[in-house]
Amino acid sequence: MKKLISAMLVITLIFGGVVVGSVSAEAATEQEAIAWCESKVNTRVEYNDSANLYQCFDFVSQYAYSVFGYANFGTGLFHAKNLYDYNPGGGWIRIQSNADLKPGDIFVQTGGTSGHTGVIVRVSGDIIYTIDQNSWDASCNKEYGLTNKTDYAANQSAALGTGPRLVNVHKTTRSNINGVLRPPIDDYVTAAYSLGSDSFYGILKNPASGKLITNQNNNAALYAERKNGTQVFQFLRYANGTYRIFNPQSGLDLDVMNFGTGGGTRLQFASWVGNTAQQYRFESYGAGCLIGVQCAPKMVLDISGPSVDGANIQLWDRNNYANQIFSVIWVSPVTSLSFRQSSINISINETINIADYLSVSPTNAYNPIPIYTSSNTNIATVGANGLVVGKAQGSMTVTVKSQDGLNKTAAITVNVNPITETEDCAAMGHDNGAWATITEPICEVDGLKELKCTKCSATLSDEIIPATGHNYGEWTITKPASESEDGSRERICAFCNGKEIDIIQKLLHSHNYSSVITEPSCTSRGYTNYICDCGDSYEGNYIDATGHVFGNWVVTTPATETTAGIETRTCQNDPNHTETRIIPKLDNPDDSTCGCCDKHDHGNSFFDAIACFFCRILQFFKNLFG
Repeated sequence: MKKLISAMLVITLIFGGVVVGSVSAEAATEQEAIAWCESKVNTRVEYNDSANLYQCFDFVSQYAYSVFGYANFGTGLFHAKNLYDYNPGGGWIRIQSNADLKPGDIFVQTGGTSGHTGVIVRVSGDIIYTIDQNSWDASCNKEYGLTNKTDYAANQSAALGTGPRLVNVHKTTRSNINGVLRPPIDDYVTAAYSLGSDSFYGILKNPASGKLITNQNNNAALYAERKNGTQVFQFLRYANGTYRIFNPQSGLDLDVMNFGTGGGTRLQFASWVGNTAQQYRFESYGAGCLIGVQCAPKMVLDISGPSVDGANIQLWDRNNYANQIFSVIWVSPVTSLSFRQSSINISINETINIADYLSVSPTNAYNPIPIYTSSNTNIATVGANGLVVGKAQGSMTVTVKSQDGLNKTAAITVNVNPITETEDCAAMGHDNGAWATITEPICEVDGLKELKCTKCSATLSDEIIPATGHNYGEWTITKPASESEDGSRERICAFCNGKEIDIIQKLLHSHNYSSVITEPSCTSRGYTNYICDCGDSYEGNYIDATGHVFGNWVVTTPATETTAGIETRTCQNDPNHTETRIIPKLDNPDDSTCGCCDKHDHGNSFFDAIACFFCRILQFFKNLFG
């Protein structure tokens, strides 16, 4: 998302009457700026080498132009270190110190003959990650998070040997930066992280460490999961879309200490006043979210230092590190505790489990195990698991309290009776009461019922109540099947709203053939080619070749007394098929060709007669001597 800021200041630079560049104050988000830089890693960037001489300068010039519409950034400065005194105008800010560094800033190093420059992409205290070109330091692309990019050692280049180096991520410290040029970057913009409800209970977990934001003595800190009320919060949505983060156990709200806005400001738990130091927004990032606060719009919640137990939660600039990413996980704290009877009788030294008489709601509570306390441990004690031991005659109260946030309580009276001497007598026998349902069955989960004695309350038997099974409605087609793709349908259970999804197999193809007929010829058989739209085809209906049916011979070249002739006949089925044969030369009754040599004709001249005479004598001697 880009936008023109204010009235769009335009500065035209003219040398020798030629317009060489202009400044258009065009803004971009921090996210867009960093994404552009990351896209150039492992590549080579060139920009108007006539304007500036060095590769690092090419990279920031292209950055200023591509992301912010600033043509010919720093034209004529030649050396990167000259950017320290450069004032771009057009919504850009020159900062000649390293105290205030932000992602998207163009940094300047003034050391050496030419200095160096690039773009800051992450700030973590004094550690600064940059993306720049022509650095002599080893790259750290993978450490930064670009795992699909190649890392290179110092002085090494991706495909250019010791020549011009490529764009890469590098790590430096704040002290190595002399100043920055800050482009017109909008406030960081991300998609809202949906919490799914205007009011719910949940925990805030840092996925990288697995630890939770905790109310530790009213200080917001990071601790391993405890499953108690110090880590359970109620999220309540304000009309402006932000949320209140309330800790029910303490009755206090997550609060920015002293209404602070700077990096390092710690968070605490304090009484609710509803101001912007207690209004939080949730912005999607990766698999979780960043948590911002209204009083400090450019800050997010951050874990100070290593993610160990006790690490404080503070405000810090967004650096997208793992210590700023949290997941909001819904939980269901205990909403009701009750005992199934008001009192129970035991004897001295007798042990019972009071948890057997306790009902907890909901059954899927985040931590259904309560805290047990005894009102008089001299009469009876109670352990953490609910075991009550009678100590002396009297009555006391066992109180239970939920520990996952809402502080729900219940109590039961325990009457401890003395041990009395008894004599054996026949047992009275149990008196069966009525079956009582302990847990109702649901669609896929069995329930439980018990049969107790009406005299002693002993559980005589229990039985599983089979799961009811789903009560699905009619199938609804969500995606019709076609010949190329499967379809799908679903139906909803009327009891639990569970969804069953079924695949509808793709439709069988129904061939629709068209026919192309090839007629038989004299030498080839005929057939029909059947072709379907899907590409399938086959041949059939074969017809034998007709064979040749030749007509009469026709003289095409007549024979003469000196040359043979030719006659031709044509197939009546296919005029392109013909046969030819030779017609012998015609006989000549006056032929006077020499019979011995077949070369000299008898003529009337004297010379012909002499030639023939000698020819015959020569032939005689050939025959005589072989």
